[in-house]
Amino acid sequence: NCSSKMGISGEELKGVFGGNELLEYNQHPDYKGKTVAIIGGGNVAMDCARSARRLGKKVIVVYRRSEKEAPAAKEELEAAKNEGIEFYFLTNPTKIVGKDHVEKIIVEKMTLGEKDASGRQRPVPTGVYQEFEADNFILAIGQKPDLELAQKMMLPSEKGWISFDEINFVEDKVLAAGDIVYGAKTVVAAMVSGKKAAHAILDKIN
Repeated sequence: NCSSKMGISGEELKGVFGGNELLEYNQHPDYKGKTVAIIGGGNVAMDCARSARRLGKKVIVVYRRSEKEAPAAKEELEAAKNEGIEFYFLTNPTKIVGKDHVEKIIVEKMTLGEKDASGRQRPVPTGVYQEFEADNFILAIGQKPDLELAQKMMLPSEKGWISFDEINFVEDKVLAAGDIVYGAKTVVAAMVSGKKAAHAILDKIN
């Protein structure tokens, strides 16, 4: 998988990171005495926010929907609040400002409109803006699958995912596991899927 971009001005500045990039490689910058803006309302966003809070000074979480619609586990949200992390719900980043490095972010307040394909109310821009000083901007929003290798191997795919007939199996000699075959779930689900694939390989060898 690869981290999504928001497509807003300033994403190329130093101090902008992808959430999974930080968590997977444990390469957090020096947060001491700085303000870290986390964008997103899922569990990855909470992991990034709580990690940054323990390594630095001030953390704000910006999420474009309401708290009720945040996909993060409720206990994660409460734990983050108890650790002093500030939340700005119904708020969407529109621009990252700085010369070479992030200096501040500009956000737009949102309101909830009609339900979208996900069954949640769609966030609608209000035209009301606010800005926050920030030293780091962490994108912990959704991800999309990287199908480059699958396409090179001419594996069947549709709707952005690898197609398969049985659990993990794509072709006789190819197995796929995790989010790329069934969509976004949990790390535990991906580990279980990978373990099934590994056992299937061992069965073929033996």
